[in-house]
Amino acid sequence: GKPVYPEYNDSVHCDPKIMPSPGAPLYIGLDFGLTPACVICQMFDSQLVVLDEVTSTRAGIKQFLDVVKPYLGQTYAEHEVAEWYCDPAGRQASQSDMVSPYDIMADENIFPISGDQDPIVRIESVKQLLNRMVDGKPAIVLSPRAKMLRKGFTGHYKYRRMQTSIERYTDKPDKNEASHVHDALQYLCTRLFGAYTTNSKPPRVVGGLR
Repeated sequence: GKPVYPEYNDSVHCDPKIMPSPGAPLYIGLDFGLTPACVICQMFDSQLVVLDEVTSTRAGIKQFLDVVKPYLGQTYAEHEVAEWYCDPAGRQASQSDMVSPYDIMADENIFPISGDQDPIVRIESVKQLLNRMVDGKPAIVLSPRAKMLRKGFTGHYKYRRMQTSIERYTDKPDKNEASHVHDALQYLCTRLFGAYTTNSKPPRVVGGLR
């Protein structure tokens, strides 16, 4: 397959010395589905720091939150969560009980912001950070604690090669164990930093980057 993020350089973008900044808020990106995943981040002067991740092999959103919330309380007790950025498909209610993931989150006193659903916008929102330096530092850096995210960045999150006589790849990244946490990161990046094409409107940008 072809890596989605050839711009990623593990020696530049992964820092084992990363620690949470005392008192700074957390920003969380969350992907739903049967294998929910989330990234736990902070922001400093337009630099995104990915502190951690929580992934699953199979779980409903309620089960997943029952793991994530205590983990945040234990590991990041001194930090408040400023915002959750989620898959906009989470607004859709289940046909079995007419309850949506957003409804379940609201019951947990969490009111998420929908990320952009356009795959190109989502991927570009991360690429622009990988290609940018802020005061001599990469605009995005991650801790080795984010194991699955790192695995995806180093090649496991990829476009599948098609079975043709010429070298062609799928238009969208393969769905695998690394794709869900990368989806979560993308939803967050589309709202914190923004990325857009000629076919989409500029999103709200609070991170100050274009």
